[in-house]
Amino acid sequence: MIRPDEPESTLAGDRHGAGAAALTPDAVTSRAAHRDPRGGLLAAATVGVIAGIDNIAVGLAIAALLFSGPLSAGLGIGVGTVLLAATILALVIALGSGLRNAVALVQESSMAVLAATLATTVATMPGAGAGRVPTALAVIGVSTVITGLALWLTGALRLGRFVRLLPYPVVAGFVAASGWLLVEGAYVIMTDPAHAASSTDAWPWLSIAPAAGFAGALLLALRWVGGLYAAPVMLTAAIGGFHVVLGLVGMDLAEARALSLLPTMESAAGIALPDAALLERIDWSVVIQAWPGFVAVAAISLVGTLLNTGGVELATGHEADHDRELRVTGWANMLAGFSGGPSGYTGLGISLLASRLGATGRAAGVATALVLLAGLFFAERLVSGIPVFVTSGLVLYLGLELIIVLITVIVALTGFVEGLLAGIVVSAGVFIYNYSRLPVVRVATSGEDSRSSVDRSPAAGRHLAAHGRATMILRLQGYLFFATADRIVDHVRQRLANDTIEPL
Repeated sequence: MIRPDEPESTLAGDRHGAGAAALTPDAVTSRAAHRDPRGGLLAAATVGVIAGIDNIAVGLAIAALLFSGPLSAGLGIGVGTVLLAATILALVIALGSGLRNAVALVQESSMAVLAATLATTVATMPGAGAGRVPTALAVIGVSTVITGLALWLTGALRLGRFVRLLPYPVVAGFVAASGWLLVEGAYVIMTDPAHAASSTDAWPWLSIAPAAGFAGALLLALRWVGGLYAAPVMLTAAIGGFHVVLGLVGMDLAEARALSLLPTMESAAGIALPDAALLERIDWSVVIQAWPGFVAVAAISLVGTLLNTGGVELATGHEADHDRELRVTGWANMLAGFSGGPSGYTGLGISLLASRLGATGRAAGVATALVLLAGLFFAERLVSGIPVFVTSGLVLYLGLELIIVLITVIVALTGFVEGLLAGIVVSAGVFIYNYSRLPVVRVATSGEDSRSSVDRSPAAGRHLAAHGRATMILRLQGYLFFATADRIVDHVRQRLANDTIEPL
């Protein structure tokens, strides 16, 4: 949730980058080395509480994003699956990662694509919609399983280093398009027709204005103040302030819920987890139609995993096996997918915070998993007590953090795929322009200064010495293509036009 300051964090959509991402390897290792080992468990518990609370808040926002509008009946089970998936991700990656103190999070950048996929497939299912929620859970789960399989295969085939060669504009196209989809998702939550039907005509503005204000305040605070504690403090202050205001105006929770200021879970079971009975109500033909979203989510998660792994490696000074991280993250996502939950991977800033505080071994990730697991038992109370403007404002903030203006405009006017293609085109253009400016001729000399290793007769040697300038030798560098090959021709033309030197 924290604004990333490092390129790796920005592209990956990692919520934790400010402050911790700026640490140098010496700073991290020296601080950890001088700590009392007995304080490692306390540090790990601190990290677990921070990461757990943050992931619970974002998990509630993600569930509200995925299960809005026609899918709002599934909010309770959606919260349960998101928190369960977050628990699995944190625990499996903590136990299997080669990185010290790796803390995994459910990442929001791919959730934007998933929400758009649900809106165009499951939400448009005909009929009364009894199978919408089970089908939506199937889409989310299958997407996460495919993401995990893609990560594992990339690591098993040792292809991680090739994915890291993706140019910035391509990755930026993914991230910016995801940011716009998150902004659209926040608008859907703020103007949900289910809410408007039970409220006044002024309902949209009663939700939009405070949500936009909260998102703006969160964005400014995290840019100016930074730190991993700012977001939990602001979330607590917003929720607490809302309930204080309710008490001052004499409004109880039932009245606030009637005005749609607080969410209403239509499911009588409240927070729940998927069971075998849901399988019978899944429309698998709709799940298959969602395959383009599966590909996009897998691609974003693949790039995000590698970039965040590289960021942790750089900041801590500990070499990482990127292929191992891909395999471990793949297994974690496959397990999370079978529970119907969304995908995720190692968080950059929160993992660095664990190193900075001196958390030892894998305790930080395990502590995070325990906090998330505990959150499952209190999730229903949390959902019912968090105002709608906080949830929608948090989603809006996450979207604004990912937006890159040019690609965003293209996505807003055309679509996600068009925005991605625009990123590729911009990438090619930037590559051609930058590379064409580099000198392709590394050294230009003649036979007078450079000789081959061939043994020649004295007469041949004297002839080459006398007429060596009649030859031209060009030592090249880099790649040759239409934008750089012309530079070689220019060198030859200039040499041919020089009348002061013996002709070639």
